[in-house]
Amino acid sequence: SEEQTSPTPSTVEATADGSQAITPLGSPDVTDKQARPSEGTSLIPKGVRVADHGAFTRVVLDYEGEGKAGWYTQLTAEPAQQASGFPIEYDGATAIVIGVESTPWPSTPELEEAYMDSGKVEGTAAGVVTGVEYVNTFEAQSQYVIGLNKESAYSVTSLEGPPRVVIDILN
Repeated sequence: SEEQTSPTPSTVEATADGSQAITPLGSPDVTDKQARPSEGTSLIPKGVRVADHGAFTRVVLDYEGEGKAGWYTQLTAEPAQQASGFPIEYDGATAIVIGVESTPWPSTPELEEAYMDSGKVEGTAAGVVTGVEYVNTFEAQSQYVIGLNKESAYSVTSLEGPPRVVIDILN
């Protein structure tokens, strides 16, 4: 029998220190964004957390591994799967597509087991976010779709200790 080793995401855990009095990281706007990963980065997608902080909603993509993630984003009403170009269904009026780099292809049974399950992540609707879907990993990029109930300014920050990517979206 398979055991679930990752905890169920909690919206409270999406804060850095459990405090509700926090401000968005970076400078939120509606432009597409990109950052290169640090050299030697290798990250395994482990989970997603979402919390409404009043003025903004924070989405945290959690990883296991070493290094600082790189990423690219696109704000679009028509997200498409990487490689295939097939449309991705999501709840909401528009979406942020985020691809996180330096995530190895889950090509071994050990890696396959270590990766979080693809599909809609339960418990990820809060604030402006209608839900988060982990689409897949292809050629060292893990793709997510963050559904939004309206177009909103956002920022993206890569953090270490533990490795994670933080997307702050204005409500």
